[in-house]
Amino acid sequence: MAPPPLLELGGSGPPLHIAPANSFPLATYAPVFEPLLDRFRVVSVPLRALWPNAGPPPDEPGSWADLGQDLAEGLAVHGLTGVVAVGHSFGAVASLVAAARRPDLFRGLCLLDPTMILPEQIERIYRPDVHGVTQHRLAVKARERKDQFASEREAFEDWRPKPLFRDWSDAALWRYVRGALVPGRDQPGFTLAWSAAWEAHYYEGLYQGSWADLDRLDPSIPVLVIRGEQTDTFLPAAADRFRAARPSATVVEIPGYGHLFPQATPEETSRILADWLGANVGRRKSEFGHRARTPTDS
Repeated sequence: MAPPPLLELGGSGPPLHIAPANSFPLATYAPVFEPLLDRFRVVSVPLRALWPNAGPPPDEPGSWADLGQDLAEGLAVHGLTGVVAVGHSFGAVASLVAAARRPDLFRGLCLLDPTMILPEQIERIYRPDVHGVTQHRLAVKARERKDQFASEREAFEDWRPKPLFRDWSDAALWRYVRGALVPGRDQPGFTLAWSAAWEAHYYEGLYQGSWADLDRLDPSIPVLVIRGEQTDTFLPAAADRFRAARPSATVVEIPGYGHLFPQATPEETSRILADWLGANVGRRKSEFGHRARTPTDS
């Protein structure tokens, strides 16, 4: 099998890898990372759903642990070491898995509202379908998504009133529209780049081993966690457990925002990242031969 592609978002310096949330285009994260391009080479190993000729997802259930393995293998294949991994939602879990299993590749880990669910919270994620079969509720919703649009404008107008995007600017939503759609393969118009089948497949791969991965994570890797105050994903009890498990981690909360704060308030997200990177990664010499620029660099 061919190695996964590597997407280059620009910049120079030590590599910074972005792992997005399920079905969210990289373009929606651009405002967060553009201010960091003078200090980091920003890249992303795309998930299998976006690989050329990906085809339909496997019939058998997958696991987000597989995503972490793909991420680590992709970085290694492309010769990237000394990586700062930044992941959002299930992309944060994949980043954690990769860093826990291949610590030699990483110099920092930033988790944006990670989908780290406590055992007592699992039941709220699942519901019976019309046949009484218990399914991941977001997988059910993914399969119900409209996936064909006559134009980008039609998609924008369809998505603009949805609660998911209520605190997004129009510019942010347009980034989502243009990143989420590709020209129709078998008919005019546009279709989703991430098929509903792949999106549902990833939701169904919900991984419950992330807390064990956190315990095995190399203690020398600095960790930042950012959560939205109003998130329904990384709940306060999970944040408390994270602090207890990793007392050295920096845990920051963004008031007034939910799970999608990177898209809703990219300036604040970028500021927190930049400050933390400067204090914990940007001024540290890397054993891999790179050093991020600092304000004192000539």
